[in-house]
Amino acid sequence: DEALDTAVDILYKTGFTEYDEKSGGLPSDGVMLLAGTTSGGKSVILKNLLTNIYKLNKVDVCNVSLEMSDKKQTRRLLSRLTRIPFSKFTKQTLSLEERKLSRKAFRKFNAYGDRHGCRYAMLNPTHSVTINQLLMLVKPFGFKVIGIDYASLLDQGSERDQWKALGEIARQCKIFGTANKCLVILLCQLDDADDHIRYSKALLEHADGAWIWNYAKPEQRET
Repeated sequence: DEALDTAVDILYKTGFTEYDEKSGGLPSDGVMLLAGTTSGGKSVILKNLLTNIYKLNKVDVCNVSLEMSDKKQTRRLLSRLTRIPFSKFTKQTLSLEERKLSRKAFRKFNAYGDRHGCRYAMLNPTHSVTINQLLMLVKPFGFKVIGIDYASLLDQGSERDQWKALGEIARQCKIFGTANKCLVILLCQLDDADDHIRYSKALLEHADGAWIWNYAKPEQRET
């Protein structure tokens, strides 16, 4: 009966109009990769993507950062919500009016979740964690979308071959996403020389989709 069910599978709108129009959105379970070069904007894309999913689909999302503190994550979110340049937060040059705007925007953002029964959560572990430890940590909260920034910063245990370790991380995320009916978004590194995901075979074989971009080349940075 489930196989013959004509109901449309749930797809999450991303807020990236062209992508949503062509694909219908992101799958509601499994693994997705975001791959960019160093300083290529992976964390920013994840932040925007999770914010959009939270607001457009009214589902619980969690942004897990293994390289940023609570303060850094929240500053990025406030910049996103208010359109105040991020540099003003880091250089501590916010005016009184901008501080008021930030507090107002943050209250409004959380009130949206209260009204629609959804949550936008941020998790910033202060110690090394394996993928299994991280997934068990978030499991009780029932998040529908979990972003992990990023795969290479997870504790890889005793595995010395990084390609094997990253492949196992993606495999565990795939199993978790399927079992818990949630989408796990993994950030990973892209080689700026050949446009390939580092250890791509191990990561891509478990992914249901991937967004890949390379801003390292001078001609691309111009646009």
